[in-house]
Amino acid sequence: MPLASMTGAVPHAGDALTVPEAEANVTSMPPRSELQQLIRAVPLFAGLLPSEVDRIALVMQPRDVGAGEVICAEGETGHEFFVLARGEAGIERRGETIAELHVGDHFGELALLDRGPRSATVRALNDCRLYVLQDAAFAAVLNEVPALAQKLLATLAGRLREAENPPRDDHR
Repeated sequence: MPLASMTGAVPHAGDALTVPEAEANVTSMPPRSELQQLIRAVPLFAGLLPSEVDRIALVMQPRDVGAGEVICAEGETGHEFFVLARGEAGIERRGETIAELHVGDHFGELALLDRGPRSATVRALNDCRLYVLQDAAFAAVLNEVPALAQKLLATLAGRLREAENPPRDDHR
């Protein structure tokens, strides 16, 4: 499904994007140029064409979460892809914190790609702003922006290699 179909009419330059107020924890959109700058600063999106950045910006929704809030839970079905725009979050597996996420980090793509359960819980360590792609928007973006799909595959391959070969503790 084309991105324009998912968002209704295609906005023109300078139009403000809004999000339905009924969604909990969803905040109003920043000016489009601010969101585009954020997207360009995220390593996963680096090097995309301006038109590709525009397509992604059209369907990303901001969400604010408070410190300690669970963003997504291990074992649950995932329906969203997240980019951390402000704050820090912890990745927990079986109740133990295994890593931290910082501004520009993304998560949630694995559950969307394989329709499996979330592999970890992500919890806000402080107040955070996230940008979210719902599963249908995520699929449309990957179909319409092949360069992003290729970068995502490379990122996942890197994470798999890292998981298979964890850093050694050379303190003897």
